[in-house]
Amino acid sequence: MERAFILIGDAAHATSPSLGQGCNASFEDVAVFDQLLDEYSDNIVEAIAQFTLRRKPDTHALVELSDYAFPLSGKLLFFELFIRLRTSQFLHQLFPKYFSPSLFELLSETTIPYSEILNSHQGWISKVKQANEKFLETQN
Repeated sequence: MERAFILIGDAAHATSPSLGQGCNASFEDVAVFDQLLDEYSDNIVEAIAQFTLRRKPDTHALVELSDYAFPLSGKLLFFELFIRLRTSQFLHQLFPKYFSPSLFELLSETTIPYSEILNSHQGWISKVKQANEKFLETQN
């Protein structure tokens, strides 16, 4: 008998609590696995293999988003974050076809995969990552 196991929820992708997405990601894991069980006629071994392939990009994206959505320091970056949030909210309300919701609205109010959210906000994430690395270098 072949044995298989699956890690879901926080056991599979421990993330920073800064975005509050641990529970949402866990529910999404269960929904995806349930869909895979249907798709593979309850073949648990195949469903687990597919689960790993399908969820990996989103779980890696969630870790990246939770680690770098907020700057560690720098008043200018926090000011820029505030301006970005307000501007995207305003523009999205006026022109929803042309301007997407803010990063945090996408995370909390949609079912868009984390990997797509990361791709659409890669500029901000890269900027915060660089700023955080510089900040940590000065702390050592």
